[in-house]
Amino acid sequence: FVVILASSMLLYPQKGVFKGVLYVSPVIFATSLSGTFLILTSVLEKLYISSILSIVVNLFSTVLLVASLFYVRSIYSFLAVRGGLYLAFIVIFWFSIQILLNRELGVAKVKFKVKSLVLYFKDIVSKSFIFVLISIFAILYNKIDIYLLNIFKGPEAVGIYSAGYKFYDALMFLVASYNVVATPVLSKLASVNKKLFISKIKRDALLLSLMSGAVVVFSLILSGPVLKFALQPSYFASINVFRIVIFTLPLMLIVSIFLNGLYAMKKMRAVLIIFMVQAVFNTVLNYVLIPHYSYTASAILTVASEVVSLLIAVPLFYKFYSER
Repeated sequence: FVVILASSMLLYPQKGVFKGVLYVSPVIFATSLSGTFLILTSVLEKLYISSILSIVVNLFSTVLLVASLFYVRSIYSFLAVRGGLYLAFIVIFWFSIQILLNRELGVAKVKFKVKSLVLYFKDIVSKSFIFVLISIFAILYNKIDIYLLNIFKGPEAVGIYSAGYKFYDALMFLVASYNVVATPVLSKLASVNKKLFISKIKRDALLLSLMSGAVVVFSLILSGPVLKFALQPSYFASINVFRIVIFTLPLMLIVSIFLNGLYAMKKMRAVLIIFMVQAVFNTVLNYVLIPHYSYTASAILTVASEVVSLLIAVPLFYKFYSER
C-alpha cells in the first residue's frame, strides 16, 4: 500500500494521478482478505461459502458501479465510489474470516502480538520468496506485450489488442476455478496415494480438454455476431485477436494441471523455470515481431508461449513423478 502510493507520487507527479491511486488503493487490502477467505474455504473444502459470498458481493458492486455512472460527474468521483466499495469489502471479508475460523476451527478471536507477528512474517518471507519470483515472471509474461505494443505501435494498437484479449480474459475464471478446487486435493493425494494422484491428473486433463475444446468451438462460431454487437466498428479488428488467443485457453488449462501437480510434489523451482522461460520467450519474440506484425504477433505469441510451457511442464512433471 505504502509502496504503491509512494511510487505513484514519484513516477507520476501530476496531482490527479496520485488522487486516483489513493481512491482505489484499498483494493490491496480487499484483495488480500478475499484471497485469504478463498484459501481458507478451499482448505476446509467449503468453497460453496466463498462462491455464495462472491456472487452477492460482486452483484451488489456491479449494480452500484453501473448506477453511479449515471450520476457521477468526474472520473475521480467514480474512483471514489470504487474505493468505498473496496473499504466495504475489507469489512465484509474480515468478519467472514473471523466467523469461519470460529465455527470450523474453534478460534474464538485472532490475537496479535508484535513479537509473534515478526517471527511469522520472517517465516512467510522465507517460504514464499520463490512464489514471489514466480509471480514476477508471470506478470512479465502477461503484461510485456501491452508495454511493447504501446512503444512500437501506439495506443490504437493497444486498444484493439486489449479489447479482443479482454473477451478472452473473461474466460480465465475457468483456470482460476480449477486451480482453487484442485490444488488442495492434489496436495493431499500426492502425499498419501501415488496412483490416485496420477489418476486424477489424467482425468482432469481429459475433462478440461473436452470442456475447453467445446468453449473454443462455440467461441469461434459466436464471436463474429456477438463481438460485432458489443464493439464499435473501429474495434472490429479485435475479433481476429480474440479468435487467435482463444486457443490459449485449452493449453493454459492443461498446463495448470501439471503446474498444480508440480506444486503438490513441492517442486516450486521447476514451476519457476517454466515461468522464466515463458517470460523470456514472450519478451524477446514480441520485441522482434511487434514492429512488423503489430498486435497479430502478440496474439500468436500468447498461444505459442503456452505451447512452450506445455512442452516443458509435462516432461518435468513425469520426471519428478517417476522419482517418487
